[in-house]
Amino acid sequence: MSKKSGLFISLAALAGVLFNPMQCANPVDDPPIRWRSNIEIPVSNERFIIGEELDNLFEFEEEDVDILNVLLRYYDDPSQLQPDTIRGDTVMFSAAKTDSSEFESHEEAFDDKEFHVSLGSIPISGASDQHDTLPLPAVAGSCSLSVPVTLDSIYEIGFAATTDNILSVRLSNTGTSFIDSLSFGIDGIDTVPVGRIDAGESATAELPVAGKTIGHTVVFFIAGEIDGSAGQSIAIDYSLNGLEADYMKVDDHLVNFTVEFVNPYELTDTVDVDYIDIGNGFFIYKFMNYTDFDLIVKGVHEHMWVTSFTELRGITRFEDLVGLSHDDSTRGFFGKLTGDSVKNTVEAHREATYGQENLSLCRLFPEWDDSLKKSVTKVRYIVSSGKPGGDTVTIRSSDSLLFTIQAVDFKFKEMQGTLTEGYERQSDTQKVAINLPWNNTVKDSLRGKFILEKVWGDVFIGTEMPQRAFLDTLRIDFIAFAPESALVQDTMLTALTNVMRDSTFFRSIDITDVANLYSDSVAIAVRVYVPKGTKMRVVNDLDVHDPDYDRFIGRMIIHVNTQYRLNAKLDWKVDGLVNMDLGSSRFKMDEAFRFFHKLEDRSATFEMWLRNNSNLNLSLYSLVAPDALMDTLDSLTMNEVYAFLKNPGSATQNGYVNLFGDTGISVPERDTTVEQYNVVVLNDQQLETLFGADSLNFRWWIQFREQDRDALIDTDYVDMRSRFGLEGINNTDSLLIWE
Repeated sequence: MSKKSGLFISLAALAGVLFNPMQCANPVDDPPIRWRSNIEIPVSNERFIIGEELDNLFEFEEEDVDILNVLLRYYDDPSQLQPDTIRGDTVMFSAAKTDSSEFESHEEAFDDKEFHVSLGSIPISGASDQHDTLPLPAVAGSCSLSVPVTLDSIYEIGFAATTDNILSVRLSNTGTSFIDSLSFGIDGIDTVPVGRIDAGESATAELPVAGKTIGHTVVFFIAGEIDGSAGQSIAIDYSLNGLEADYMKVDDHLVNFTVEFVNPYELTDTVDVDYIDIGNGFFIYKFMNYTDFDLIVKGVHEHMWVTSFTELRGITRFEDLVGLSHDDSTRGFFGKLTGDSVKNTVEAHREATYGQENLSLCRLFPEWDDSLKKSVTKVRYIVSSGKPGGDTVTIRSSDSLLFTIQAVDFKFKEMQGTLTEGYERQSDTQKVAINLPWNNTVKDSLRGKFILEKVWGDVFIGTEMPQRAFLDTLRIDFIAFAPESALVQDTMLTALTNVMRDSTFFRSIDITDVANLYSDSVAIAVRVYVPKGTKMRVVNDLDVHDPDYDRFIGRMIIHVNTQYRLNAKLDWKVDGLVNMDLGSSRFKMDEAFRFFHKLEDRSATFEMWLRNNSNLNLSLYSLVAPDALMDTLDSLTMNEVYAFLKNPGSATQNGYVNLFGDTGISVPERDTTVEQYNVVVLNDQQLETLFGADSLNFRWWIQFREQDRDALIDTDYVDMRSRFGLEGINNTDSLLIWE
């Protein structure tokens, strides 16, 4: 059978000649004996199961293309087809291709983070309560006094420019008569009205000191109306404690403050991190004291706990820590940086270093800083003034402190969080070859007329990632198109959920529109997209030999392996006549045909009976060439072959035989109730061409006729019975010269 035609078997030469030499006379003495030979040579008497013939019709070169005579389905791996047959399945062909995409999540190695701050306004504390008495004149009428007062332990103070920085001075009338229209002030600061103070009564003067400066000696100013009573005076009581200064030169016992600083150590802006399980490495914490006096520094790295402690309690975010007891903290908290106050004292203009060794058993719970739009881990520092030593010190609000965090050889074991930015990766376009055994002219003929009803791609998706890693959402978009015509596309948008190690997913994409373009291949572009808001657990897959080991504190690569199997059901409709060249096959003439060449008064017919139970509806043509023209026949273009098929006379003039004429042999529509009988009578020139050759080359051609949609199923068949009828006159003389 011709592998190209799928419809014919090799001609089997079965000839029978009846001859008895005992009944023959001597051909010299008597006229030769003549008789008529009538020979029938069977060509086919077969039922062709169409699905079984497709392997012969389609000679695919690629190993990844399968022609299936039944619909096969697969389960765990689309590259391995598993039989699951049902009688009457639609026949299909299938082509496979694999691809791989990657999604990488990594965090850059932490740089040293410096947190440079100023002390800010310094509260005055430890100052003595001041009490002064100013005697008033014993002369009735207006009086005005300026009295210098020395401030104990204070040499200069520049008050902070805050609106609530107000010095309250209590004024008491210690005499026996009233003081009227009283005003009180401090030179260089302000003077305020107080009003009338009766004998034995008191009033308060509120002096705003914001932005003002006083020295070791201040001058008080008092004015008012008095009656001149003997022994009359005003008592003045005040305290500088609680006021805030930008600058102070004082004895050190006046400096007594505690300031808290929170340093947000920025981690990442792409993930709202729930927790980080630290694999190895440690943090180093440094504090530089740029002031002129000793400071006591205590530090806490917030939300750093022992991993096993939090895992047992299901704690995965810092909000879950609410409600833990003090006892829990003593057993599970690992964020305390410093010990007793003696060890925590940092001398003036000196640097202190603190470290947390062996963080490999720790789980760190970052917070999302909405102003920074980043995940941060917070270190809280409490800075206090040192123990007084009797020295005079100078302190300024601009005095600076420098906090530094260093992550040394820091690697996380795993990290969980939520993506704050979507991740998208476009893979290289993959082309899945569909090696249809026809040239471009045939495909042009098919396009728009021979319409496949259903072509789809089965997509098998497998993921590779470390154990425990997961993504709660992974979207994969598939776009299928013909490489030369990207305007026609078939798409499939698919969201995969709860993606873990060795997760597998099946999806299908309808590519019928693309397949009906009859391209050499289908191009598939894959876009892997992890949307914003995806919950993920990243498990570090770095090792010390990785070239990125020093670049990242951790990295995870998720491999998305996709295998495509394009499946075309042989289910079509034909909207117009479609010509298809099936190629050629060579045929060696049998001895029976050579015998027929010697007969006289010869005639030959080709008879064929056809019964069709398939979705074929076509006419079959054949152009035949003898020995000398066999190669030339193979080289003819489709247009040249078609011209000879439609003009048998032209074929004859050029040395060819148009075996089935310009109408061909009809393969009737499905379910035809009677057999189609075809008879082709060969003329003398055709006989000479066919039966005078040692070998023949058949160029097969079919023409699909218009038909409604129909599917080729695995039980479809065509019954074919055909034969050559040979008839002619034989004689005894001719026997003497036959070879």
